[in-house]
Amino acid sequence: MEKVIVYIDAHNLYRAHMDYGIARVDVKKLVQNIVGRNKRLIRAYYYVALADRNLDPIAHDRKSKFVEFINRQERMEVKLGKLKVETRKVSKNILETIKKACQDKTLPREAISKLASLETSLRGFLIDDAIEIKEKGIDVQIAVDMIKDANKKISDVQILVSGDADFIHLLKNLKEIGQVVGVVSSRGNASSELINHADFHKLLDKSDFKKLSLK
Repeated sequence: MEKVIVYIDAHNLYRAHMDYGIARVDVKKLVQNIVGRNKRLIRAYYYVALADRNLDPIAHDRKSKFVEFINRQERMEVKLGKLKVETRKVSKNILETIKKACQDKTLPREAISKLASLETSLRGFLIDDAIEIKEKGIDVQIAVDMIKDANKKISDVQILVSGDADFIHLLKNLKEIGQVVGVVSSRGNASSELINHADFHKLLDKSDFKKLSLK
């Protein structure tokens, strides 16, 4: 019986089932479906970053409970990444653009007057900063773990749950050292080049995610 390790890119999986309007899926059931009855699961890793408690305490607590649930499942383990918070001066950029346009002498007087009025109106409503949150280091963490496990030869098959094209070089390297690796993703969220470099692949559609849906 072949031994299998599953590596789940949680953010990519989330985007995949959200594309079909499904908010949550049963990760344990997903792993069981991927592995099947003819293979033996060694371990399934779920890579995710928690929401910042200060920015969104409700989302942080909800995801923390989900992480605890996964960690309680047999042969499943969560690996936490980090979130990178970036602040951009969006409103100032907008106001500066309008102000610069108002100084354009080639514009009709009426247009300049309307732009000036728009600048005054927006100044009271636009926030100074826009916060953008990104996961940091998850892809690298997955790649390091898959290469490390392949070198240890602790499984016959590795399965990556992601459609991210960033993993193309990882799959190439794994195959070069003799590791059999498969890809599981959704039909609308998978890089065709990533799939082409996998030894096998499985594409999930809306009906698959409906069966995995958590109410």
